[in-house]
Amino acid sequence: MNAHDALTEVNAAMAQLRAVRDTLGKHLAENSCQSNETKQMSELHERVASAISAYRHGQ
Repeated sequence: MNAHDALTEVNAAMAQLRAVRDTLGKHLAENSCQSNETKQMSELHERVASAISAYRHGQ
């Protein structure tokens, strides 16, 4: 693997994280989850959003 290949993979992973964040956000906004599940999904959404933010600030 070279630097270009690594960057391509990282960019793909970040795109997947953004998609997961957006999907979680949509479910939370629709409030289509049960109470305990909503809490878990909210925590996951927060973690994914934090990871995306940390990556952006590290560039």
